[in-house]
Amino acid sequence: MRATGTTTLLVTHDQAEAMTLASRVALLRDGVIRQHGTPRDLYLCPADHDVAAFVGDVTVLPATFRGDTADTPLGPVALRTRHDGEGLVLVRPEQLQPSVGGVEALVAAVEFQGTSGLVHLARAGDRYTARWTAHLLAAPGTTVRVRVHGPAVLVTDTASPDAVRSAAGPVRQDSNR
Repeated sequence: MRATGTTTLLVTHDQAEAMTLASRVALLRDGVIRQHGTPRDLYLCPADHDVAAFVGDVTVLPATFRGDTADTPLGPVALRTRHDGEGLVLVRPEQLQPSVGGVEALVAAVEFQGTSGLVHLARAGDRYTARWTAHLLAAPGTTVRVRVHGPAVLVTDTASPDAVRSAAGPVRQDSNR
């Protein structure tokens, strides 16, 4: 259809189908468009927690915001827009990567999925899920060092959990993080 320039409206409940076939996506909930844009926009800059969770897995981290950085149990996380105070940041599991300079975490379990796998990490009584390529998967019981790569996809205020602010904006390129 794309090759012939045919305009098509596809209605689906299949997230993978919508994200791979569409050049533009409108996500509806209760008959209301919650967000529309490219699949990349919805994945990297979701309008709210529900949009973020619908288009992909999320890892939720408590955070203290300090301008363009959030301090989290997994280390600093870059923010696309400035925030101050307390709240939560959402990151994608693939953003949580092994890093020599990262924080220590225990590999609690691994779900091998072929080319990649889910790594369930434990740190200070909390659990986090990471997605690593197969050659990086560590054995359960191993202590690893991890850090979040790239900016948070979403920022929320814990004082007002329904007041969700999108972390949309230009992606900050900072090689020191």
